Amino acid sequence: MDIAQINIKELFGSQGMLSRVMPRYEARESQARMAEAVAGALRENRHLIVEADTGVGKSLAYLASGILWAVTNNKKMVVSTNTINLC
Repeated sequence: MDIAQINIKELFGSQGMLSRVMPRYEARESQARMAEAVAGALRENRHLIVEADTGVGKSLAYLASGILWAVTNNKKMVVSTNTINLC
């Protein structure tokens, strides 16, 4: 499958790609919504602020969306957190 064709809902769904490749993956609706919001912000070149509780799966939500965007657009992405930079 071409990474540019991956749908966020398909990726994060209970029967999605992550559940097939990660045996202990637990689908979380809030994680899928966040990933879709991140993907939309990247597509539309706009800012997004997300606040979510521990356990939502924020890291995977923004990293997966960012990777899909970067690969689709042949761009690099840098994620900066309070304590560590992820490239």
